[in-house]
Amino acid sequence: MIKNISILGLLFSTLFTLSTTAQILSVGSQSNLTIIAGTDFTIDELVITPSKNISIINNAISISKKSFIENFETIQKTYAFQNPIDLFCGKFIVRYNENDLNGLDENNFKLHMNNNYSWQIIDLKSINTFKNTIESSNLYNKGVKEITLGSEKGKHEFEIIQNPLVNKILNVNVYKPQYLSVFSLDGKIIFRRFFPSGLNQCDMNKFPQSLYILSSPTKSLKFTL
Repeated sequence: MIKNISILGLLFSTLFTLSTTAQILSVGSQSNLTIIAGTDFTIDELVITPSKNISIINNAISISKKSFIENFETIQKTYAFQNPIDLFCGKFIVRYNENDLNGLDENNFKLHMNNNYSWQIIDLKSINTFKNTIESSNLYNKGVKEITLGSEKGKHEFEIIQNPLVNKILNVNVYKPQYLSVFSLDGKIIFRRFFPSGLNQCDMNKFPQSLYILSSPTKSLKFTL
């Protein structure tokens, strides 16, 4: 007999197992995980909120560190279902941290979803770069195999190498010569200088440990000192 368990909140049981490896959730063939409509079900930093009940059976969710898909560069976190979820109705929220960014500008993030046949860009309801959260619009009858965040490949003006910084050295790969500024989170300018193309290094040893923003007129990246 298959066991049926409804998730009414953050209810965890022996139905599935969590680990620090690539696989973060596993539902066996003799168990059935049901997520009730309107319930926020969180696994790692992925929030699934169905508008219709969904059942997950004989399936697993894992995390991979892909850095690009098709013509898009992605964060270093892609969620994948072992078996696709068919006809999903509801929304997804993807949270991320500074170490996931892969040098991408979070202001240009898109939510990408693979339906097991092709990657699609999903309309967004909101982007909150202060809370590091992306929320999709409501989806209707979508197949779901993989989910990640990304921006168009080649649209970089610059990227930060090693974030958080190592030995308080800011390493910046610049693709287009330009002036860049470093700001504190409260908007105070720390310094502004010209960055030629290629790898640039800035010594940040005289500045206190904190979050900072490296910014051009069209792009901003947060980094941790």
